[in-house]
Amino acid sequence: MNPQPKRKRLSMSKYLKWLRDKPCAACGKEPWGDHLSVPAHQRFNGNAGTGIKPDDTFALPLCHECHMKQHSGCVLFLGSEDYVLMHELLTEYLRNE
Repeated sequence: MNPQPKRKRLSMSKYLKWLRDKPCAACGKEPWGDHLSVPAHQRFNGNAGTGIKPDDTFALPLCHECHMKQHSGCVLFLGSEDYVLMHELLTEYLRNE
């Protein structure tokens, strides 16, 4: 059995910085002052694995509280609405870039 080689992930630091000013995708909380949203990478449909972070295009803005819940397994993003939101955010960013 030949393991697949690790592929290079798509990194977009300007996009992640842009996401920090967006409201939380889970609870809608607006960022304010030093309390910016956290770009949270979503894992689904085989876009990542153990030790492999998804491409930055698979990030959603989360407030600190929802991001902590996501890492504890309480907030999950696996539905088609989340995929659509990721696509809409990326499209908006690219339009203004």
